[in-house]
Amino acid sequence: MEAAPETPGPGLPRGLLPLLTALVFVVFMDGRVMTAMLPKIADDLGTSIASAGLALTGYLLAYGVFQLAYGPLADRVGEVWVIAVVCVGFAVAVGLTALAPDIVALVGIRLVAGALAAAFFPLSLATVGSLVAYESRQSAIGALLAALALGQIFGAAVGGFVTEAFSWRVMFALDGVLALLLVAPLWRFRPAGRAAARSRRSGGYCAIGRQQLSTRSCSSRGQHSSAASATSGRCSTTSTG
Repeated sequence: MEAAPETPGPGLPRGLLPLLTALVFVVFMDGRVMTAMLPKIADDLGTSIASAGLALTGYLLAYGVFQLAYGPLADRVGEVWVIAVVCVGFAVAVGLTALAPDIVALVGIRLVAGALAAAFFPLSLATVGSLVAYESRQSAIGALLAALALGQIFGAAVGGFVTEAFSWRVMFALDGVLALLLVAPLWRFRPAGRAAARSRRSGGYCAIGRQQLSTRSCSSRGQHSSAASATSGRCSTTSTG
């Protein structure tokens, strides 16, 4: 069985994958921290645990609804460009969560945070698909999935510890700072994402792929031709003998 032909790609810029992995970790950690702090939030804001849970529900609902919203924009300007810009808004939204004065404000802020968080994991996968050759994608995708899992695991644990030791507001402030620290490094990689988007629109990768497949086809035909000539030569020698 022949191996699947590799998908050409310009290559992932050095340092981009660790940034995307760190961002996915922070986003999924932020998404899980509330599960351990709902009683404290309810007590602090003077509401019930069920009402405080609306903030978590709103976050998850917005995250699910906006999963597909960023694709068309990323196709035009590049996945990394969208990730970098949305990361600014996400960091601000998470930081504002720590300042929420009441449950209404908290639910509204977490709705916005969930809508922004929906961009990162799908567009990170799309970045790997655009910039990494087929045979090298497994390790990159594995790193993103590991960051997702670890973020969910540590989110509840770290959220509970920080809430008990300090406050739930401190935990969200910490998440916001971590996200903000990733903005400047991600901003430097925007040109790579924009170039990948231009290449997709112009069919650049497809042209490269067709050229490689054509070269392989010609090489294969040449090998078959050489084999046929050698077989013919052996048959002629046998006949002459």
